[in-house]
Amino acid sequence: MRKQPLWLVVGGTALVLFLILTSGVVTHAAWLHLFDHHFQILLSHFDNPNRTFTLKEVSLLGSPAVNLAIATTLAGCCWFIHDRFNAIWIMCAELGADGVAFVTKELVRRPRPSAQLVPDTGFSFPSGHTISTATLVLIVIFVLVPYFKDQEAQLAISLLAVIWLAVIVFARVYLRDHYPSDVLGALLLALVWWSAMRVTYLKLIAPRLARHAQGEKEVN
Repeated sequence: MRKQPLWLVVGGTALVLFLILTSGVVTHAAWLHLFDHHFQILLSHFDNPNRTFTLKEVSLLGSPAVNLAIATTLAGCCWFIHDRFNAIWIMCAELGADGVAFVTKELVRRPRPSAQLVPDTGFSFPSGHTISTATLVLIVIFVLVPYFKDQEAQLAISLLAVIWLAVIVFARVYLRDHYPSDVLGALLLALVWWSAMRVTYLKLIAPRLARHAQGEKEVN
């Protein structure tokens, strides 16, 4: 339970930074334009047809629809082993992240970059792929990894999850489907959403799981 204040600090800090970034997007701030332009020029040096094809396929695997399917599968596994509180919470976390991203996109309505390597539709800020993948990665690290007792396995799964997120972030910017500030905003928004969900988990889910576990011990 002592982790709760930490998540509140993380969420509060991420919210402030996200609001500053969103303000820059809405007002077309010069500092934000320079930030995006600098990284776009840097990434343009990596343009390559084979790399573009590969990252296009990778980007599809990091789409909100695929992430939701994975989250549903994970929730189903939890439900199967009678961990129904976690199953419901996983679905709420992933669906909520997608919903928050959609609403924010509609409010900000930032057009996508003009020089897309792979055309995409919809608005640009924040990156739906990024917030969806980030939420799934956080679910894996904080909800599913503890099921594994071996610490090396926990570390390996966590590292692979973080690397996968980094690849998706790179792919979205490389393909020019998003500005760098779009993925940064998505990461910040994912932390805000996750912090709120984490507090909910500690307040509502964890006590129920503890009571359930205690009840099983008494029965046995």
